[in-house]
Parts: sequence; structure tokens; C-alpha cells
Amino acid sequence: MDPTQAIHAIDATLRKLGFSYAGPGACDYDGVISVSGLKLDIHLSVSDTTFLQLPTATLKNPQQVPPGRMGHVIVDNSICYASEHGLLLDMYKPGESILRVVDEIHRTLDVSEVKVSQSVAEEFQLYWKSQKRVRFMLPSQHMVGPLKAFKFFAENYDGYQFEVISSKNKLKGHRVFDVSKVLVWFLPEIIGTGGNIRCPRDLEEFKLWLMSQNLPSNCKWKDVLFFLNNGRSFFVSAPNAVVGCSLKSALKGKMRSFTGNHAVRSTGKLTSRKFRNVEIDRLSGILTSFQDVTSRNNLLSNCLMDVSVALIGCGTIGGFLSRMLVQSGFGLGNGVLTIVDKGILEPGNIGRHFLGFDYLGQRKVTALKKELERFHPDVKIKAINADVKDVWNDLRKHQLIIDVTGEWNVQCALNDRFLNDQTGKVQAVLHAWVVMNGASVQSFLNLDDDFACFRCLRPEMGEDWRYPGAKKDVQLELQPATCGDDPYAAFSVDCSVMSASLAARSALDWATGKPGKRLRTIVIDDDRGRFHRNLSPVPSKRCPACARLRERH
Repeated sequence: MDPTQAIHAIDATLRKLGFSYAGPGACDYDGVISVSGLKLDIHLSVSDTTFLQLPTATLKNPQQVPPGRMGHVIVDNSICYASEHGLLLDMYKPGESILRVVDEIHRTLDVSEVKVSQSVAEEFQLYWKSQKRVRFMLPSQHMVGPLKAFKFFAENYDGYQFEVISSKNKLKGHRVFDVSKVLVWFLPEIIGTGGNIRCPRDLEEFKLWLMSQNLPSNCKWKDVLFFLNNGRSFFVSAPNAVVGCSLKSALKGKMRSFTGNHAVRSTGKLTSRKFRNVEIDRLSGILTSFQDVTSRNNLLSNCLMDVSVALIGCGTIGGFLSRMLVQSGFGLGNGVLTIVDKGILEPGNIGRHFLGFDYLGQRKVTALKKELERFHPDVKIKAINADVKDVWNDLRKHQLIIDVTGEWNVQCALNDRFLNDQTGKVQAVLHAWVVMNGASVQSFLNLDDDFACFRCLRPEMGEDWRYPGAKKDVQLELQPATCGDDPYAAFSVDCSVMSASLAARSALDWATGKPGKRLRTIVIDDDRGRFHRNLSPVPSKRCPACARLRERH
């Protein structure tokens, strides 16, 4: 719709609702909304008639709302009536769309006192109006009670500086400076308004707000006061927010003149009277621990705690898969991701590899380790530059082995070792491969149970696969060797990513206790690929790897 026509439609609609043009923008209006007996003055601004940017609404006079009723009103008295992408509006019907906006504003403000308390809790980090954001690298589910940690500035590879709270006074791959101690209270319950205070301005208000929360018995105000008085920071980590404070820079250390040792130990009237003149800086912690950033999208990530995975092959599939495993949270706690490869990254590799030009000529396994550690400083990666045949003693220490080499000899050897080694920690072996120049991708999970092992899929090398990923007449095409490169099977990078995704999905299913169907197939090329439903094949009586083992049992 033409913007001018849209503005006229919005203007006509708002005027029918009693709004009047206020400026300074072309579509800025003032009006009144009646909410549960209250008349609230609202300023509504429409800056984008396509609604890619939602209209903004502001409460002009916050005093019109009693403290117990103020919900969803945040920074600069703006009304949080919808998330950025949480309200569907039709750009071709601007009048109807602006009516919906007004209805949503009315609905948001017209809530009970209980719902207001809930909304404040959900958005408390915004209500805090912090002057500084700090990367909070302690897991949000760390513990209950007080913890002493470190706050410092870190500088990354590109010279970018940021502030961090961590259990250690160092950060892998970063330069660290201005290290100080910080006190953190981990609370089991949500935090919110305390003593009718949401956003404390001075130390007296902060104390009143803090001591009104539901605190564990070992959280003492005197400890907070001691840290603040010594120029340090204090934080509260709760399920709904991470907030904190420090004294204004000009006041740090000056509290000693009126607190003294007695005042630090006391919470009496003398201390409270003095606190009124002590301004604070409000701080906000942004959850950035390895556990928090990986659990945001994977709500079952706690199942990955302490799980160790060995990934064999750092090539076109392994590079993408290793990143997916790390982003999913594999290696949390005492777990580790071990990557194994003996190859060098060549120019012919990078057209479909996770690694790029800067790593040419380097060993794939060490280059990939470096790149994965850039994802998060706390990720635990072990790199083994060796042939798989030489590292079984390392592999058998992991719960899950993933093979993405696509090499028949490696697949069969790993299958045999897994079936016959009863003393290792290996619980499962997962294979993933690309079929016939990208006709399809397949993965297979072996749990050494009543279902087939890998070799059961093709008991005799001269036979076809029992569940082939390509149609019968499709043949593998190898590109001839050139400029020192070996012959290779050409397929596009999307095949590598899809194979990695299939393996990542199967690994997550296994780790969360629901391994699902063991053989999975995704057809990429409809003309060449052969579709199979995901299934768990029964063992082959002719399998040279497991048939005799099954007979013994």
C-alpha cells in the first residue's frame, strides 16, 4: 500500500478512538485508554507503515498507575505490548492493524495485580535499567547461596574488549586485565519488586529491595556491604534475571568514613541513614556460560552433562558436525569432544569444508580445534593427529564414537572393535556418510543390542546394501587426480551439512535416552536417491561381525 494512503487510514482509525495528532512524526498520536477504572494517557508512534517495526507506545504519566498495577512498562515508560516479532499485522489493512495494536496495549495494561507481578518477574532485567552489561560466565544453575568469583576485562582476537564474570581469573584465548573479586548470590526463586522498589537508585533502596527477596539463610547483607565498600561488585543470579550493583566510582572507598567495622557488621539505623546518600551503578549480567548458551535451543542439554564423544574424521562432514555438537552442548561438565584426523587442509578441501583459506596447509585436527575454541572459551576439545587404527585405546574411553570418514574399512573395523571390546566405556558407535555423489545421506547407530550392527547392512562386500541410499543403476563417479590431489567424489557442500545434521540429530536422540530408528536416510537428489523410511534393521544371519556373537548368547 502507498505510505500516504496508509497514514490516512491510520489517522482516521485513531481519531475515531479519540486520539489526536501530536507529532513530531507524521504518525504520532496522543490518546486515552481506560483500564479497570483508570484513564491512562498514551503516546502512540507509527514510524513504519509496513509494520516491519512495530508501533511504539509510551505511558505519558506513570503516576496514573498505582505501583502494584505497573506491569509491562519498562525503560523510558514504554509499554511492552508485544515482542519484536510476536504480533502479526497486515500492511495492506493499516486501519485494522492499528486497531489490533491498541487492543494489545489495552490487554497488556488491563491485568490483575497477580499477573502484573508475573510480568514484572518475566521482564525484570529490563526494569532494572542497568548502566552496564557484563558477560556472566557462571552457569545459571550453578548452586544456591553465595559464591566468590572474578570480574575482569577481556580482549579477544580482534582487539574487542568486554567485561566478564567468571569462576576463574582468566579466559582461554583472551588477554585479561583489571581483575577484581565479585560476590554472587545464586537464588532458587525468581526476583522482582521488593519494598515497592524495582529499580533502586541508592544503597538504601538497594538494601531494601534485596532484603525483601526470598534469600537463603547463608546470604548476609554484611557480606554485600563489605564487597561494595571495598570497590567491588555484587550480583544476584535468579531463574529470571541476573542483576547487580557497584558504588558510583567517586564513592568507592569513601564509605569507610561512616561505616567502620561496626557498621559493616550491623544492619541498624545508623547504617541505613548513611546509605541514602550513596549512589549505585546498576549492573546487568548476560548469561554466556557454555551451559547457558547451548541449552537455550536444546532444552534437554542437561542430558549431555559429562558425556564424552570421539569424532573420527575432520573432513567435509566432520567439520560441520563438530560445530553442531559443540553448539548442542556436548562436552559439558567433565565431558570432552575428542577429534581424530591425520590429514592436511588442502585447497581442494575448502570448497565444502567448515574451515577456510586461513587454515590452508595446517593439520585439519589442530585447525578445527582452534576454530571450535573460538566458539566458546570453556569448550573442551582434545585433538589427536593420528590414524584411527592407532588410537583405539583413546577412543574406548568415550561413551559415543562418531565415524564420518565414509571409508568402508574404517567403518567395519570400528564396528568389530565395538562388538568385541567389553571393557571399554563405549556405549554406541554412530556412522554417517554421503551416498553416491550426493544422491542421499545416511546415518546408522549401533548400540550392540538386538538390532543390526553396521556390517549387517552389507554382509558380503560383493552384494548390494540391504537399504541402499541410491537407485540400482546409480554409480559412484570419481573425479581424476590433478595438481597433486587424489581422486575424489564430487558433491556439493549442502550434502556435507545435511549429513552432519543427520548425525547430530541421531547423537542428540541417543544422548537424551531416545535413540529412535537406527538407520536414517535423507534423499537429496530425487532422480538418483532411493527413499527408505527410518527403521531399525534386524540382524543378518550371514553377518561376519555379529552372527557368531549372537549365537553364543
